[in-house]
Amino acid sequence: MCERMDLEMLEGITKSIGELKEIERDNDSITFKYRDKDGDDIPGFIQLLNEERAVATILMSVPDTHSVSAMIVSNIYNNDHNAHGTFAYTTKVGDDKWIIALESHIGTRGGVEDAAIRHQLRRLVDQINAFERTMVQGIQDVGPDSSFLKSGFWEALGSLAGGFFRGYSS
Repeated sequence: MCERMDLEMLEGITKSIGELKEIERDNDSITFKYRDKDGDDIPGFIQLLNEERAVATILMSVPDTHSVSAMIVSNIYNNDHNAHGTFAYTTKVGDDKWIIALESHIGTRGGVEDAAIRHQLRRLVDQINAFERTMVQGIQDVGPDSSFLKSGFWEALGSLAGGFFRGYSS
């Protein structure tokens, strides 16, 4: 029974999942790479937040021209019944790089078996190819952000938000 996580234990569990490679441990996290079905290495990490909580995250780059599309598709993914305890979001890294993150929270409050932690990490790994397929296809279907600008998307969104805030403040 595991009631408290530490990096050594998480590193051992991570190494037990055969698809994860280049596993390294630093002060507060485990980094790894996953080779997807196309042969691309997808980076990931497990960050130990405290002795009862860790977050496992997979990262995918997004072209700057599709950052809004990525946000839309991430929300669609989160509402899908196939998300299986994971969730996606987009975020900017540095000044000019957008990523989509697929995340799964791992908890031990109340005690769990090591196998349960392994299962949570395995579930995240099992989602990667389906997640990548969904993201790539969805971003292609939604199109570049410039298509929203041309269609008046931002103008409509601004008008809606402005109406909401005017109504809220009166």
